[in-house]
Amino acid sequence: MLRQRANTLTPITVLLVDQHAVVRNAYRRLLESNQDIRVVAEAGDSREALHCTLASHPDVVIVELAMPEASGIDITRCLLASRPQLPVLIYSLHDDPIFATRALQAGARGFICKVNAPEAIVRAVRCLAGGGCFFRR
Repeated sequence: MLRQRANTLTPITVLLVDQHAVVRNAYRRLLESNQDIRVVAEAGDSREALHCTLASHPDVVIVELAMPEASGIDITRCLLASRPQLPVLIYSLHDDPIFATRALQAGARGFICKVNAPEAIVRAVRCLAGGGCFFRR
């Protein structure tokens, strides 16, 4: 889903937030295997996530629920305090509906469980970038 901006086609830009560099690398490779998605920044903690959001202006932020200093829910609230319309997708190993509910209450526009097929996160990014919501346990 390349978007038209000022007579040019630009990919959906993404910020990845996960404490594990190897996980971020895997998601980067997965997302960037699609021409319409480009990872513009990565963050390993909440402070870095806020800095990268303000510096790179991503179209979508993907946040791991279980972060060491602040949860993905807390990070979402912090990011949305700075950019209220920012589409945030929270992903987690946990598939309990309470986590999706908490993500929604924090303002996230998506939640996805890691047990889903890898293509689901690509669909979620495209959906959020297009203004929609994506919740899949």
